Amino acid sequence: MFRFYFKYFASNNVSFRNLCLITHRKCLHSCSKHKVEDEMETSALVDRKGPRRRSVRTTSLPISVKENKDFFLRGKELETVKKKNRTVFNKATSEFINSRECLRKMKNLFEMSFAEQARNGPYLCDEIVARTICESIERTITSKDMPVIELNPGVGFLTKEIIDAGLLNLQLFEPSSNFCSYLMEKFPNLQIHKKNVSKLWKLLYLDEMDGGSRTSEIFSGIEAKSWDDDPSYCLIAAIYNTDFVKSFIVGTMLQENLFHYGRPECYLVLDPLAYSMLTNRGDLGNRIYTPLSVLFQNTFDSELLLKIPRNVFLPVRKLKINRKSNHCVKLANEEGDLLYLIKITGRTEVAGLREIGLSSAFFNFVSQVFNVKTNRLIPFLEQWMPGCGPKLISMGYTVYTLSGELNPEEAYSIFMDVCVPYDNGSTFSSGLGNLVMTKQPFSEKLEDYEDHDEEVR
Repeated sequence: MFRFYFKYFASNNVSFRNLCLITHRKCLHSCSKHKVEDEMETSALVDRKGPRRRSVRTTSLPISVKENKDFFLRGKELETVKKKNRTVFNKATSEFINSRECLRKMKNLFEMSFAEQARNGPYLCDEIVARTICESIERTITSKDMPVIELNPGVGFLTKEIIDAGLLNLQLFEPSSNFCSYLMEKFPNLQIHKKNVSKLWKLLYLDEMDGGSRTSEIFSGIEAKSWDDDPSYCLIAAIYNTDFVKSFIVGTMLQENLFHYGRPECYLVLDPLAYSMLTNRGDLGNRIYTPLSVLFQNTFDSELLLKIPRNVFLPVRKLKINRKSNHCVKLANEEGDLLYLIKITGRTEVAGLREIGLSSAFFNFVSQVFNVKTNRLIPFLEQWMPGCGPKLISMGYTVYTLSGELNPEEAYSIFMDVCVPYDNGSTFSSGLGNLVMTKQPFSEKLEDYEDHDEEVR
């Protein structure tokens, strides 16, 4: 707040001492919630004339009470605008809809849907891009007969292309009641559910808390298969960040909710920076090399299929950049206006960890080792498993090897060749606790999910 006041009063030649007094007084008034109309009309100045004499006199600032009120009103308006941009129909979204004739007729539908559920999405709103995405899916999908789940279809541009491609075993999950009503009229023969599956972590958490069956209801039309078999279902979604992928890993490695239905084949539209973090092998910097990077690459095989314009997904959002990472800044400058279509398929190695009961131990091992990438690997693991140093040295590691220098394959090799023979992985299994509760992004209220738990058709 001090910086905000300083920019305003610098142009009015107000002294630094007066600025401090005004800022301090404003903070006191805001904390006590008392309204003072002419708080900036006068201020105390210290007259330093003479070596020891100090007298206090009162002078008026070069700003009127009316200008003062206008100034604080503008500050409140700016704060309100910032809050509104996070939740409602913004200017960039409106301009894109007005530029497309097919969307202009549905502008009211978008306004009502985004005002109701602004955090859902993103929604694909371009017929040509939808056709291109569907062609990539049709070219790489394992089988056209497998069940297909589409999340947040919006007005159904991609849904129409999927049906035309022959993928008829399709279910839609849309959290917005306005979009659900529109989809039910447009596709009367499809199963349309009013559920927010993009917030998968909520379903897993609530099922863990009360023993519910929210997750199993989503996959009710999918037959249980082994992870050693071919992919059992296809999931299509556009996501803003990596929370959905993280929840999928938790549901696969730590719970029976998702593992029971076999290997997934997912087509995800996500941000280039999120894709870089998921596929980082340590060569792009430690700032985007996280435990999630290691877990993702040991759980899924990924493939980049297509690059598509960012502005065809609504509501339009700005790219969030980690400016401390040179790779993020470079990638944002080069491909900040794009999104990636990727294909991820579950790895068969996950089944091996589940069979021997070590998937949760491996999850905790990665979380501990890669939490601080500057730890010395051998001294750190010696604290967990005394005497494991000679085995690590025989594998080519030294006392100077950092944990952040390991790639995902080396992390898996150390766990299987060192941790498992040491005590069958019980070191990292003990005290594991409920990772579903401690590893989830609790940025929203859990009660919000219950409003979406109903089937439209």
